[in-house]
Order: sequence, then structure tokens, then C-alpha cells
Amino acid sequence: MLKFLISLSIVTLFTAELLGDEPSSPTIRVLTYNIHHGEGTDEKLDLARQAAVIRKADPDFVALQEVDRNTNRTGNVDQTAELARLTNMHGYFFKQIDYDGGEYGQAILSKAEILERAQQMLPGTPERERRLLARGLFPVGETKLWFATTHLHHANDSIREDQVKALNELFATIATPELPAIVSGDFNAVPESNAMKEIAQAWKISGADQKLLTFPAVTPDRQIDYVIVRPTNKFRIISISVIDDGVASDHRPLLVEIAITP
Repeated sequence: MLKFLISLSIVTLFTAELLGDEPSSPTIRVLTYNIHHGEGTDEKLDLARQAAVIRKADPDFVALQEVDRNTNRTGNVDQTAELARLTNMHGYFFKQIDYDGGEYGQAILSKAEILERAQQMLPGTPERERRLLARGLFPVGETKLWFATTHLHHANDSIREDQVKALNELFATIATPELPAIVSGDFNAVPESNAMKEIAQAWKISGADQKLLTFPAVTPDRQIDYVIVRPTNKFRIISISVIDDGVASDHRPLLVEIAITP
């Protein structure tokens, strides 16, 4: 009988290993979405339409770029608060610049409440739109992580590469196995650019081996929106997809499902 029980235990353990029957890693769904201040490719302002895109994706975290707050051009609406209301998520706005009677910047939507927040202005020319890296510390299961949004320079390769260096320098000090980091956003760089090659030295780029066309929304022909993670051994990419919507914004959202490894 004892030999039978021992044999049964061995078989059970072996079967469990084959089936992956072990404590599951926390998984999260991340969406990055340049919302073009709520304006679609049909030139209509429609936050409800964008909120519907977000709700359908069912993300845990959303990085939003090109967000207005109480500006004249978008009807003096706090777009972060409105999208948070429409998606039933928490919303956190990060100001880049004063603009048109209000403010303009980026935002994070999340199912979890933020524990800590910070922002850093990236290198650039003062007379142009300042670029921002905004981050929050969030609980995920029994752990915590940094979730960040950024929007790199659209026209100047040298400035964009300086911005990537600043991003790398910051997360070299704060992204640890205990507090890993996810950065999402509009990097304004194609995969073969020097900026993305620099990022690949320290980050895992979600879907780096796939063709993920995110811009322009109507007929996308290139990827400029990304989700990157660090340290690379703390994350496993489960799935990644570009959401098929060519109307709600001038970018297509990128959705990534990620497991946090022990």
C-alpha cells in the first residue's frame, strides 16, 4: 500500500507539472491609445466612442496620449475624468503644457487605485511641445509595479533618442525585480529606428517579432505605439494585438496581455 501511495504521488506531481498546475502568475491587460484629444478620423469629437473601444478591450491599465483638460477646443471637458467615468476606471491626468484655456498632456486609466505618482519632463526644445514621461505605482495581486505613459518627439530623431536615454536612465534606478515597470505610449519611432534599438538593449518590446501596424488609423502602414517591460525576466507576453478601429482616433490602440513571473 505504501509503495502504491508513493507511486500515486509521483504520478500526480508529474501530471501537475505537465499540465502547468502551479500557482498562476498575475496577468494584466495593457492598452496604449493615442486619443488625438478625442477627435476621430471623421473629425468628430466623441469620447463616448473612444470609451467604447476601451471597454471592449477590457484593460487593467490604459496609457492615453494627447489628452485635453478643460480646453476651449474640446468644450472645456476634463477628458481624463470623462473617460474614467465612461469606462468605470480610475483616471489620472498628467499635464505637459498649458493649452487653449486649459491643459494638455497624458493620462492613465486603471482598475486599481494609484499608490504613488510622478512625472518627468523629457529633453526637448522649450519653444515646442514639451514631452512627458508620467508614471504611477499600482498594486497587482500581491505585488506592485510601475505603469507609465509617454509620447516621444514626432519629428526630430536626435531629440527622440535623447528622450529614450532619459527614459532608460530613470528606469535603470527604479525598475527592479520587486518593482518592475511597464511603459506604454506613442514612441513616434518605427521598430528599425535607432530609438527602438536603444530601448531593446534594456527592455522587452511586446511583439517585437510581429508586424503590428498602429498608424495611421485608416490604413496603418507602420508601428509607432508600443508596450515595453523591464526587467525582462519579470514578464511574459501572453498575447498582443492591434485593435481594428480606424475611426475613433488617428491611431489604432495596441492591446497586450502580460503575465508577471515570480
